[in-house]
Amino acid sequence: MSEDIMSLDLSEKWISVLWNKLSSIKRDREIELNHINDDVLFSDPLELAKSYIEPFCQEVNPADRHDEDFFISREPLFKKISEFLKMKTYQQGNNQLFILSDAGMGKTSFLVMLKLLHLTSFWPKDYNCVLEKLGENTLSKIFEIDNKRKTLLLLDSLDEDPTAHGRVRERLVEILSATKSFNRVIITCRTQFFPSIEKDPLELPGRVRIDSFVCPSKYISIFDDNQVDAYLNKRFPKRLFQRNSEKKIKALEIVSRMASLRCRPMLLSFIEDLVSSSKFWTVGSEYAIYNSLVENWLLREQTKTGIDPQILFHACAKLAFELQSKKAVKITSTELDELIEAMELLGTVKSIDIKGRSLLNKNSSGDYRFSHYSIQEFLVVFYIFNYYAISDDRTIYPTDFIKNLLDQNKEQILLRLQEERLLPYEEIEDWASNTSEFEQYKFHGEQSLTELLRDLRPITDDLDIQPYETEFDIPTFLRRHIDPIKELHKIGP
Repeated sequence: MSEDIMSLDLSEKWISVLWNKLSSIKRDREIELNHINDDVLFSDPLELAKSYIEPFCQEVNPADRHDEDFFISREPLFKKISEFLKMKTYQQGNNQLFILSDAGMGKTSFLVMLKLLHLTSFWPKDYNCVLEKLGENTLSKIFEIDNKRKTLLLLDSLDEDPTAHGRVRERLVEILSATKSFNRVIITCRTQFFPSIEKDPLELPGRVRIDSFVCPSKYISIFDDNQVDAYLNKRFPKRLFQRNSEKKIKALEIVSRMASLRCRPMLLSFIEDLVSSSKFWTVGSEYAIYNSLVENWLLREQTKTGIDPQILFHACAKLAFELQSKKAVKITSTELDELIEAMELLGTVKSIDIKGRSLLNKNSSGDYRFSHYSIQEFLVVFYIFNYYAISDDRTIYPTDFIKNLLDQNKEQILLRLQEERLLPYEEIEDWASNTSEFEQYKFHGEQSLTELLRDLRPITDDLDIQPYETEFDIPTFLRRHIDPIKELHKIGP
């Protein structure tokens, strides 16, 4: 193992110092900043640095926390990273750190801020820092990096790596084997995507064993109220004009309705869009918040393009589903043109203004992708609820976030069952026993499917989509919640 020590000593005000330095290096580091914008963050890294709030980290999964766990140890994330860069490495995997969290908790932003620290010379100049989004070409890019012994390698979003789907552990071993000679490696991943791992043989918290690698790991903590307030103060600073104060008041009202979701940095990053939204939701669910974000974005697009926002919504949802069905997060302009030939509706996507706070971005290579993977996932669920044809037999990859959104919106699934008329019987044949016990379930065309589903609602309440771990057959999934009904009441095929 390498004994080189990389120093990263940060003061309490390191974020403001970084922000002041960034303006002076913007022109000289344009290529690196464009790479971050185009291939990793999909938004301006300087805007991120302007309002960044340092998160805490912990050694246990925040999702496993119970109300009685008052004394979970949380420490500033960059303080722990500084310790990681300095520590001696004695065992294979000790120099490879995993940063885990749920969707939208700031994993990518954290790596971008580390890269910005490198660009602004916060550590010795003879050390390099390479930031890459994990994907099909990652291993070949890693192989070409010179002076690995003095390089900090940052690998983002294992959960978005198409080569890891269905073979996460195998992919991890490939990555760990290919990067073990680097000075330090930091890999981010969604908690739910991370494979079941062996405990550290010494039972030390914050360590995981993957094959022969024993690696440190940290979970990003959710924001506390002080961090939420600090973020809003940065987004809506006090000025001579009253406008920011009014926005701050509305922002505080919105975050109060978001309940625990206000503590997710990704959702907070769109607070200005929610503040300016003409529509206001009353239920602070993830689905409602994402729906409001997309609606507000498309209403802005309507003022620029004149296209009906519902048409744009349909087109974006269709594009998201197409990407998910191919296990992809981006599409080339040529590939989009081919899709447009088959589905004219998607032509409206090319009219979207991809500048500013657009939720659909385009990189310097001309590839389209949504500004955050969770936006794509929400649109996949929206498409399933509103447009998916049961006759379509394609499958999609079921991420944890997609499954959670489906699980949280059982009403939408019931409505979809009604619209697709999975039980389109004009008349049900008499039951074999013809007992009065089942008479109430005889119905004709005038009795709506909605009533039948309402009668049988307790059966559909037990929504369980966990068995769909690798491929997600939507028609089968939807029908699955009617099959028990048909079996219980002996309804025809």
